[in-house]
Amino acid sequence: MTERIKVLKKDLSLYEKWILSGAVCGWGDEFKPYFDLVIFLWIPQNIRLQRLQQREFQRYGNEILAGGSKYDQSKVFLEWASLYDNAGMEVRSKTLQEHWMADLSCPILRIEGDYSVEEQVNIVLNYLNSN
Repeated sequence: MTERIKVLKKDLSLYEKWILSGAVCGWGDEFKPYFDLVIFLWIPQNIRLQRLQQREFQRYGNEILAGGSKYDQSKVFLEWASLYDNAGMEVRSKTLQEHWMADLSCPILRIEGDYSVEEQVNIVLNYLNSN
């Protein structure tokens, strides 16, 4: 058992209710029985990549521009991120996440589109209140 899994199991055991954010495919299969709801967020590729580029610039500033110390790292990251929608199971991709979710025993709430955080929260609350 990896240290990450050990720590997460310990942390989750301390609370009756919790939220785990992020993708766990590739390492978190043993947590599948723990979930009572999975929320799958997806936004169109052009918007996602634009947001990632903005985040990279907020973090590293001009260092991500040509000649900067983070240019190569940022370029590789953004190229990797651009694979998400069309890649297969070999990288973290929509295909990989769909495969991971396929045998979940809990409901999956899909929020697909360019929604604000407030809209996403309302979608989740409406779902929870009706189920």
